Amino acid sequence: MNDAAIVQTVCFPLNACMRTKSLFSVIILSVFSFLAPQSQAALLAYESFNYSSGNLTGQSGGTGWGANWSGGGTNITFQTGSLDQVNGSPVTTAGNKAVFQTATASTRTLNTTLGADGTTAYFSLLMRYDGTSNTGNNNQLDSWGAFTIRNSANTSEIAFGNDYTNIVVGQGGGSSNKTLGGTFVGNTTYHMVLKVNFNAGNDTFSLFVNPTAGSEGAPALTFNNYDLGNSVNLIGITNGPSTPVGANWQFDEMRVATTWGDIVAIPEPSTYALLGAGMGLLWLVRRKARPQV
Repeated sequence: MNDAAIVQTVCFPLNACMRTKSLFSVIILSVFSFLAPQSQAALLAYESFNYSSGNLTGQSGGTGWGANWSGGGTNITFQTGSLDQVNGSPVTTAGNKAVFQTATASTRTLNTTLGADGTTAYFSLLMRYDGTSNTGNNNQLDSWGAFTIRNSANTSEIAFGNDYTNIVVGQGGGSSNKTLGGTFVGNTTYHMVLKVNFNAGNDTFSLFVNPTAGSEGAPALTFNNYDLGNSVNLIGITNGPSTPVGANWQFDEMRVATTWGDIVAIPEPSTYALLGAGMGLLWLVRRKARPQV
């Protein structure tokens, strides 16, 4: 077949070629429109505790951090494997987990500063108390563990997690200025997400316990009797007390973000179906556009 015949086969009539090119462009744009929302989701900071040996002090893994882990000495080590994924939670796990050997605390600085009035931030982690109850205290947990959030001067602190027997969010440092919720059950992994609305006065702290994918819904606890400040960049994990020994606390999958979707959302199956259909149609158009020899 000569060149003229090939051109006639592929591009006759001429508007057929133009339609093919237009359809090709539409498909390409559609495919990238489905991919774009996924690429936009980004965590400000992430820590999977994927360390094989040693202790947490001085470790530098993860992303979005401005310094290494500090504090805790040799009392926070690691165990192979992540905490179990919480039933219904979209959060996937990776790496290992941090394990407290006794009552202690460790902090780490973010490489960004949060807290400007009118903004929102989310803080998330998996936590678990692995052990038996304190039979001398009405069969309730004999320890507490928490995710802490502080300002850069380390003069204000919010904590959320467990307060002996209850789920809690409130002012840190042992303050009674807090809100208590449902019972915290031992030998159970919890996925906790704290939403902070930074305001000109007191901030609003909304705690979600084992959330599922989708919209936020109603929080399990709300606390609004504290101002965390406008220069928030120091976070940490802590447990106690030292008597009885505050061991057996495990933490995993620490995340910081500015949107709910970055913390808990997962792509819907329909997104993948549409993407697959678009790619299939693209292949068909390209196949039909090939010269017939």
